[in-house]
Amino acid sequence: MHVLYQNDENIQYVQRILENEDDFVTTISNFDYQTMLSFYDSLKSIVNDHRSLFYLIHQLLKIIKAANSMSESSMVLTEAMEKIVDETCECLNCDRASVFLLDHEKDELWSKVAKGYGYTLRIPRNAGIVGKFTFILFF
Repeated sequence: MHVLYQNDENIQYVQRILENEDDFVTTISNFDYQTMLSFYDSLKSIVNDHRSLFYLIHQLLKIIKAANSMSESSMVLTEAMEKIVDETCECLNCDRASVFLLDHEKDELWSKVAKGYGYTLRIPRNAGIVGKFTFILFF
């Protein structure tokens, strides 16, 4: 069993019932009403988790597809940033997003691409939410 499932009591419960295929029908046919409801709730929880995970995987595939299309074409930085913002907004179902770059010389974050803004944004590197939660990638 995968480590992620070891602490999920719904999966453990259903897995115990499914351990022996020959005994499965006998086991569930002997369930009382409350046990059947518990089994139903566990299965429903697993299906809902699966649905959520499938949605996240679908969103990640869209981001990967966008990244691949950027690497296959000769985009300039602004076009690449616009594509990242558009794909992010689509994946997160939001109407605004920004991509900030670090200007080492001025020690500030800047962005020419900020959906909803028509000008360059500049803020100190460690200011506000953007500065607090900025992840810097070095290439």
